Amino acid sequence: MFPAQVRTRGTPDSADERLLAPIGLGPGGWADETYLKLALHALVEVSHHGGEIGLLRDLYLREGV
Repeated sequence: MFPAQVRTRGTPDSADERLLAPIGLGPGGWADETYLKLALHALVEVSHHGGEIGLLRDLYLREGV
């Protein structure tokens, strides 16, 4: 069973509350945003840059350098 299925329904998990809390002071412009929004942004960045790396790899292999 997954951990989300094990916890009691209707009882908020502390991790769930933390994801919806504002980040607060720190570097960048994320002080007013939630941890969830930061995590989703990180996933978008990883997939974006992963695609770029894949493209460069394919171009390099095609050139036969």
